[in-house]
Amino acid sequence: MVTSVSPHPNAKLRAEIVPGGPINVSETADELDNAPQHARSARMSWAQLLKRVFDIDIERCPHCGGTMKIIAAILEPAVITKILAHLGLPTRAPPRAPALSAGKANRRVREELVFVLSACN
Repeated sequence: MVTSVSPHPNAKLRAEIVPGGPINVSETADELDNAPQHARSARMSWAQLLKRVFDIDIERCPHCGGTMKIIAAILEPAVITKILAHLGLPTRAPPRAPALSAGKANRRVREELVFVLSACN
């Protein structure tokens, strides 16, 4: 089983392959402050993703603009159905529309493209 793809710590060519090299323990904190910083993690929270993709800011109150805190995530379908029913909202997703045939789909794309191009002029 391979657990690492980096060269062995004592490999002769390690310094040429691994960027940065080892940090010397004798370096002072001031010297380390000037060292290049690693990029921020590419991961985004689901709240940030909702804001970015759907422009839904679940961390701000829609009425006063204050900060809201997430206190729970409801994952059980039975509980979700009960809450939606209590609020008078549909408990099932709407039915999916049937797929368009290839001819209708191509015609629709062409019509939308003509509309977009005519709106640009």
